[in-house]
Amino acid sequence: MFASIALFGGGYSKDSLKVYQSSDEDTYMCAEVGTPAPDNVPSEGEFLYLIPRGLCSFEQKVARAEELGAKAAVIYNSADTMFTRNGTSYPQDKLDYECGNGAVSVDASLLASPLYSRSNDEFFTPCSSDSNCASDRCVVTGPAGADGTVKACCMWDLHQYMYPDGTLVPDPTIPSVFITSKQADDLHLEEEEGGVEAVIEERPRPKYNLSSIIIWAWGTFVACVASYISASELMNGVKTIKGKKAAGGIGGIRERGDVSRGVGGGGGRSSQIGQGESLDLSATHAFYFVIISSTTLIFLFFVNAYAFVTFMYAFGCGGAFAQVILHPLLTKVADVTGTRRAGENVCCVVPLEIGPCSYIDVIGTVAGYAFGALWYFYSRKENAGDYAVYWILQDLFGACMCVLFLSVIRLPSLRVATFLLIAAFFYDIFFVFISPLVFNKSVMIHVATGGDGPTTDPMVCEKYPSTDGCRVPNPLPMLFSIPKIGDYQGGSSLLGLGDIVMPGLLLSFAIRYDWAKLLLKENDGGSSDDETASKDRRRNGGYWGYVCVMYGVGLMMANVAVYAMKQGQPALLYLVPCTLGIIIYLGWKRGELGELYRGPTAIKMANNILDAIEEERLGDGGGEDEGDSDVSTESGGRGDSDGIGLLGSRV
Repeated sequence: MFASIALFGGGYSKDSLKVYQSSDEDTYMCAEVGTPAPDNVPSEGEFLYLIPRGLCSFEQKVARAEELGAKAAVIYNSADTMFTRNGTSYPQDKLDYECGNGAVSVDASLLASPLYSRSNDEFFTPCSSDSNCASDRCVVTGPAGADGTVKACCMWDLHQYMYPDGTLVPDPTIPSVFITSKQADDLHLEEEEGGVEAVIEERPRPKYNLSSIIIWAWGTFVACVASYISASELMNGVKTIKGKKAAGGIGGIRERGDVSRGVGGGGGRSSQIGQGESLDLSATHAFYFVIISSTTLIFLFFVNAYAFVTFMYAFGCGGAFAQVILHPLLTKVADVTGTRRAGENVCCVVPLEIGPCSYIDVIGTVAGYAFGALWYFYSRKENAGDYAVYWILQDLFGACMCVLFLSVIRLPSLRVATFLLIAAFFYDIFFVFISPLVFNKSVMIHVATGGDGPTTDPMVCEKYPSTDGCRVPNPLPMLFSIPKIGDYQGGSSLLGLGDIVMPGLLLSFAIRYDWAKLLLKENDGGSSDDETASKDRRRNGGYWGYVCVMYGVGLMMANVAVYAMKQGQPALLYLVPCTLGIIIYLGWKRGELGELYRGPTAIKMANNILDAIEEERLGDGGGEDEGDSDVSTESGGRGDSDGIGLLGSRV
């Protein structure tokens, strides 16, 4: 059976102890420490005492049991004390019983004295047998009325924590637990049938929950995949050039010396996913990040905006889900079924500068917002994380938001990356570790977990969950959430989306640099047999793979720190040094650190080549020559229709 713990005394062992009911001479074990022991104290073997609650503090009962030689104490709920608690003569409504769970009126002349005698239980059967009466026992609620009857109602019989009273010196050292009256009846029955032995041990919990491993793997996967997708435009450019070469076309697309149009890393270029303008960050943005993020976080700390934030998140993620997953999925299904041409026919024209929409666009968008509405519906429920559909959709939505963010927001140089990530590094540390000194609690953890827990007495909340102050807040949705596995206390492992996209910007920068160099090589003819080019490739190896590995290492370090320090951690404390450190080290070792810091010329030149590819495609009337059929003209962007570029919405 399960029992609640005492917040005093010693730890639990796995020793088997003989169970004895407390002595009739001191039933409640409230005799002062030092009082002579009763005559019937067990003299052989190790044992524990079974003690009813009432008349004195829990800690005093345990201290007396220890003095009499017990190795543990089990205190149980009892109807007896409900008639004498705090000078009352009868149990108190709501505190001791609930008539809504079962009630019966009984002729007072039939009842034995005292009224809590178990011999009276047979008269309360209509009450105790009520399906709502979990305790299977009812108690008299007051004196007889004018008609000579008394009312009996269903008794509350719940577990509760046992707190120390703070007056005993020294404190008891033996372990103790609290059980219900119904559980005590079972023990008494077994004791009468020939004795019973008990073992008190802590309920097992995993030391390191599997959910932590899953969320680490998911976070690493999303960061690396989202950054990989952010370079899809460059990947499709490489594929286009290779296709032209295979078809006997011209080797180079454009003279690479013209870098002037690419200054800024392509800040006015369209992103492959969103089919809109991308934004290159600057050092000024790092300053704005600290100001805006801090202001927003402090606002959410003081103002409960959960409902508004959740609604807006559902709305935004519905569109992201449609764009990143549903639209390409529907397009692929249409390809397989041979209905793509029909699916891409214009079915309507949407105002507000959205323009013509195909059947695939409409179906994907409507389905995306339907999933968003479904998630929002579950988000309004208490303990929403208990519903698999809620946290699975939330994790998918978060991944889609990361993909879109990294496809639109870009770092032009390692200099900007350093400013931004260091600002985020100190921002994270301040609001997790230092903010409690200012606000009396961690602002980041408070906001991420949805605010304070229940403010009402836990016993009241267990009896009446709808009472004000009993609701357990759901975490804000801008994070990944995996429910803990095999943990009876419940809860979830959490990872904020900021811990994905901030280092993800550096991952995106690294992979775009890698593919920009590959694009330039292909445009130059890809002379793989040239010895000098081979040495350059060895010296100028890729960065993205190393940064991905170090991202995983940093996130694992944060996970381990959560268990080692037993509190939430600012993940960027570990992620920023790992990811930024490895790219700085590799750049220094390869002699490219200066170029990376200023802004790689390779990315600017590659953007010019992509502009030329786009101009050539548009110059052909939106199509390609027969020899270049591998380049899609229907995806609304550059690249192969079966490649990563499919993640973009069709225009």
